[in-house]
Amino acid sequence: MNPCLPSRLFTVFAPVLVACGQSPDAAETSIGPGLAAAPTPPTARARERTPRSRIELTVDGQPVRATVATSLRHTYLHDPADPRFDLELTSSWLDGSTMGQLRLDILQVAAARHRFPLGDAAKESATLILSGLPGLDGARWRSVSGSLELDFDIEDPRTHPVSRASGTFDGLFQELLPDGNTPVQGGRALPVSGSFQFQR
Repeated sequence: MNPCLPSRLFTVFAPVLVACGQSPDAAETSIGPGLAAAPTPPTARARERTPRSRIELTVDGQPVRATVATSLRHTYLHDPADPRFDLELTSSWLDGSTMGQLRLDILQVAAARHRFPLGDAAKESATLILSGLPGLDGARWRSVSGSLELDFDIEDPRTHPVSRASGTFDGLFQELLPDGNTPVQGGRALPVSGSFQFQR
């Protein structure tokens, strides 16, 4: 028997034994750079998960995100010939020890349509009213221009609530008088864009 054979066999099988002794994660990353990514930690996956219901805005360039204690309500405007709805979306935001409730009212929308102009006098238009914006507590804002894309589900407007609503919008909003939907004369205007998603 060739005395060199055992040492040659050990040379052949040694890398295999080393690879088998590695943990599954180490063996995965030992394949080579760019071929296998390290698994994402569970905590990172939880942070990346999108909330079931949320309102996300960009107000005059500043981000606002509300995802806590959400609610979705609707009002049926009782016109069978042209069924329209008002939707009320609320969600709380939390910033350190400060908390507030953001509210988005979507007025005069038809379930059969998905795209609406904002602030237009036409019958197809919709109106958005915002309140509870961080740093602007007590002020209410109404859309005067822009557009809205909206999708919502409702089985029966008289007996069942809206089960889902989602959409995006981009518009200019004017400050309103405290006791109505009339803009403040010479009041502030804010560019606001946003998205929302509510699921029961």
